[in-house]
Amino acid sequence: MSYQIFGFLVPEDSVREYARNHGLPEDRPGQVVDHIPQAVGLYPRARVMLATHKGKLYPCLVVGSNEPDDHMPILPPKDIQKLMDYMGTTVQPRWWWHY
Repeated sequence: MSYQIFGFLVPEDSVREYARNHGLPEDRPGQVVDHIPQAVGLYPRARVMLATHKGKLYPCLVVGSNEPDDHMPILPPKDIQKLMDYMGTTVQPRWWWHY
């Protein structure tokens, strides 16, 4: 069954840059992206999953899901803002198809 996840796609160049800046392995994008919610104290309520966009897979920092089995209600706005501040972005999360 396909379902949607609510979060931030993380492009490959951002994954590599974050990995270099935090001493993480550049060839493990899931591990790199999972470091972000851990760094701000929101793991496992926010975590990485794969999402599709234009036929390509991307790691997605997920802050909510419409799949009940994920047990991931959308995080409160203050927690989403905490992640955005840490990542240095003003881009809001959006819905993506889970892979």
